[in-house]
Amino acid sequence: MLRNYNIFTSSNIHDVFKVQIIQSFTVFFTRTSPACNCIIEEKFKSKVMTERSTPPLQGINILLVEDNEFNILVATKFLQNWGAEIDVATNGLEALTIFNNDKHQLILMDLHMPVLDGYEATKRLRQKGVKVPVIALTASMLPEENKKILASGANDIVLKPFEPNIFRNTIARYIKLSSATRIAS
Repeated sequence: MLRNYNIFTSSNIHDVFKVQIIQSFTVFFTRTSPACNCIIEEKFKSKVMTERSTPPLQGINILLVEDNEFNILVATKFLQNWGAEIDVATNGLEALTIFNNDKHQLILMDLHMPVLDGYEATKRLRQKGVKVPVIALTASMLPEENKKILASGANDIVLKPFEPNIFRNTIARYIKLSSATRIAS
């Protein structure tokens, strides 16, 4: 399915390119060239995964808890390109129902959702004894907000919109830690 998203408008073409190329798939956009007063169509394809033969998250099952369709689209596109298998919950209560300790190796948790937010969902998972790493997804960079996130039981925080390498490396770090813990148990 082809969807068009207007991420933002900028007079600086480099800003548009930077935000859109990060998404790791083909991007089309048009701009008006002041030099010839004509419309120029451009196409770019990110080559994030073309150099790897085995995707870095091959065989990893992740529960993505997110209520925003665009964020789901972007996150699942990256995660699938990296080889992960994804289940999606659109609120914290749904996440508590869908989560399977034998299947999911990581939880990516949005914090601001309807029905049950990510803070409370993470607390409830921890109260049930769930040890699977939880990475909070948030747009907030406030230090007091970060303390609240970690106090809820999250292991780490990734800022939205996320930078792909930071996102992937954070996930990979917790997958390795989780695997080492399961082997030791």
